[in-house]
Amino acid sequence: MARRGQRVYSLTRPLAHDSRTFTGTDRTWRWPWAETLGPTPAVAAAARLRRWAHDRAADDADLSELAQQVIGCGTSIALVAITVEVLTLHAGRLDGELDALLGQPDLWELPPSPAAPSPAPTRSLGPREPQQPSSMHLPDPGSGADPPRQRDNSDVVTSTAFEESSTRCCGS
Repeated sequence: MARRGQRVYSLTRPLAHDSRTFTGTDRTWRWPWAETLGPTPAVAAAARLRRWAHDRAADDADLSELAQQVIGCGTSIALVAITVEVLTLHAGRLDGELDALLGQPDLWELPPSPAAPSPAPTRSLGPREPQQPSSMHLPDPGSGADPPRQRDNSDVVTSTAFEESSTRCCGS
């Protein structure tokens, strides 16, 4: 449910025999990445469904069928976020699965997926220095320190759920 003044986005996607409209706020859109507050069970379920969808896509599952399975789970815009992210990361295997969504203005106003590739510049800005991926937190070789462990969404969801449970139960 949107709070007063909060925009509700709406995206419609064709299904096998009809179409379905998915609605939600930009916060709901971000549930699969567990980067926003929301109902803990919904955030945890979205994060888990996202991981499952990425695993299936990596195992060469049929992307059209996979998209139908994900968006068939309900009408939350978080389901479209998962579908768009997975399909975008496997764009070379697509055969029009994103076409119905790409023409809808609301899609372009929602925050990008943290996993989505950055768009290419429209013009050359000159030579660029090679950059290390931001996820590679490399320590100074002479420091003897180990690199920090990267957290995935399940860590974030688990720690958030634990913190909320502790606050409710223990009052801290």
